[in-house]
Amino acid sequence: MRLSKTHQGQHFAQGAKRQARYRGYDIFLRRRDLCWMVTIRPSHPELPVFQRHPFQTATQSEREALAQAKRRVDDALVTSKLTYSATRH
Repeated sequence: MRLSKTHQGQHFAQGAKRQARYRGYDIFLRRRDLCWMVTIRPSHPELPVFQRHPFQTATQSEREALAQAKRRVDDALVTSKLTYSATRH
């Protein structure tokens, strides 16, 4: 699912919601004041759960909030692979 396109100068109403999927994780964005609240959940039970609580972005940009969420997914997957390989040696 893709996020809606944003246009320069467009303002989202308080509580506006967006959703995307990235590398098996559902990413939920909710507009809050001048930032986005982001929740990340695995869409499959075999994926690691790494983010139990929403996090608040420091950006007003929907696109940048999604980019931050994707970086967190990437970092968590790299960390989980390192942890898994370390326990196998």
